[in-house]
Amino acid sequence: MALWSEFEFILEVKIAALAGMEPLKASIVLGGLSFGNKPKILYSLLSLSSDTTTAPKVRAVINAARRNALVHSVVASEPDLTEIGFVTREVGNTYKVRENRFTADSFHKHFLEFRRLYYEATDALGITVEAAEQYGRTARLFAPDGQRPPDHPPRAATD
Repeated sequence: MALWSEFEFILEVKIAALAGMEPLKASIVLGGLSFGNKPKILYSLLSLSSDTTTAPKVRAVINAARRNALVHSVVASEPDLTEIGFVTREVGNTYKVRENRFTADSFHKHFLEFRRLYYEATDALGITVEAAEQYGRTARLFAPDGQRPPDHPPRAATD
């Protein structure tokens, strides 16, 4: 999940760069969006450029991750722990249940493939460590005083 969280963060940094947004305003606008909207915004911004290779790499990561199936699910395992299932439930006109089953080996392979695609996509996005750190530091300036890193001064009071 840490790698996925970082991926979502990298998407925000790239959207901010493509839209010409300063980090604080981008953090305000993008921080409240659900994940599903961020790739859509990114794809729209990428379509304004001649870049035709980045969006497919981002899509590949999202498809390979099976994020919704893993994050928004109930975990069920066999008594001997040989398999683990991620059970998603949909409630609407009908009740639908889907399960993604993994053995330890298949889950490891799933993670390795996700990680490979993640690195391909993040390389294509071209976000430097410095840019990501600056974006993160900007948001931290507004953390409550007790949570703010010691090298950041208290924020000014606003009316």
